[in-house]
This record gives sequence, C-alpha cells and structure tokens, in this order.
Amino acid sequence: MISPNDDWTLGLTESSKIDELAGCTVAIDAADHLNRLLNDPQWKEPLLPALGGLPFAMKRLIQDDVNRFRSRNITPFFVFNGLDFGKKDNPFRASDEAVRVTSDAWELYNQSEAERAVSTFGEARTYLFPGTLCRDKSTY
Repeated sequence: MISPNDDWTLGLTESSKIDELAGCTVAIDAADHLNRLLNDPQWKEPLLPALGGLPFAMKRLIQDDVNRFRSRNITPFFVFNGLDFGKKDNPFRASDEAVRVTSDAWELYNQSEAERAVSTFGEARTYLFPGTLCRDKSTY
C-alpha cells in the first residue's frame, strides 16, 4: 500500500472521487486490502483471535467489496506479494503483537472477566498476511 504519509510519495499522490475510475482496471495490493477490510470496525469479529481460522463473513465481505467496484464499472485486479527476501525488519511484528493481546484476553477470561475478555480479543488485529502493515494505522 502506498500511504500518502510516506515521505517519498510527497507530490505523487492525489485524491479524487472513485467514479473517475469508471471503465478502468485498478491494481490493488491484495494483502493490504484484505487486512484493512477484515479489520474495519464495521466488520471486525472480536472473538476471531480466540476461535482461530478465517472470519465467518470473509467470503461475503470480499464478494460485497468486489461488487462495489463492479457497480461503478471498475475492474479490480488484486496483486499478491511475493516472497520478502532480504527484508530487515521483523515480518511477524504484527503477529507478535496480536499474540500478546490474545494472551491478555485469555488471562481476563480465566479471571471470569468475560466482557473485558471479549473487548480485549477485539483489540487483536486479524492479519491474513502477517508482514503487511500500512504505516498510517489511523486508516484501519
């Protein structure tokens, strides 16, 4: 994902109405897009970190999202990341944080604090692609 907050993008990014892309094929970073979609507060499943697996509504979310593009006559072209050889940062940083939050939630559950446990489980991010992070976390 190219974040407008990355220094190298200064002067290269612009915002406009999505309808201006009608009739176009748009390349989308699949990992970033799915992580954003699955962590949108509107669709977030707070107990997913406790239950594991894929979100129950994942198929519907993706279908609805693709249909939104198509209804505007936009063809989405999802691009998936390749292997990250030579990467110097920790590719599992986000997963490590999710494990910490989930552990805290289980501890609350074990202390019979169910409401706080569910809330804490909901704070753990769902990452289908662990190394994918947008620098501007406020957009999640």
